[in-house]
Amino acid sequence: QIRLTITTNGEPPAENWDPGDGVAIINAWLDSVGGGWSLRAGPQGGAVLEVVVRGKTRSAEPFS
Repeated sequence: QIRLTITTNGEPPAENWDPGDGVAIINAWLDSVGGGWSLRAGPQGGAVLEVVVRGKTRSAEPFS
């Protein structure tokens, strides 16, 4: 399992997602490797992005 946490000290994330914000592609990428993600306001402002990849087995394919 891999866990990635990124924090910022800028604006907190919007409370509602709008179509076209890019979350569908993030979900598709993480679904393909058995992962998930969350985005929330940080404890002192800013934002916290957490990504977890659980690691489905995939064949090795070169990047194009």
